Amino acid sequence: MKETIERQAVRSYPASGGGFRADVAVTRKRGAYALPVYIVIYGAGEEHRETIEVAEPATIVIYILPFAPRRVEVDPRHRIFRRK
Repeated sequence: MKETIERQAVRSYPASGGGFRADVAVTRKRGAYALPVYIVIYGAGEEHRETIEVAEPATIVIYILPFAPRRVEVDPRHRIFRRK
């Protein structure tokens, strides 16, 4: 059975040391166990790929990136989550 992702979001702010701060939030409907989840943060012609640990119903991860983030995809290959 696949997990259900309820929401994914990225918020972006200029970082004090240059670049952009990206706050990535993932909210899932159920489950209180840790999952490694692949994410991709997209900007204008650039992207950042990484695996994060989603261990709570709501997980927030903060990045400093050299580009302005526009959107995030969590589990783009649909290996763990299915979209609600």
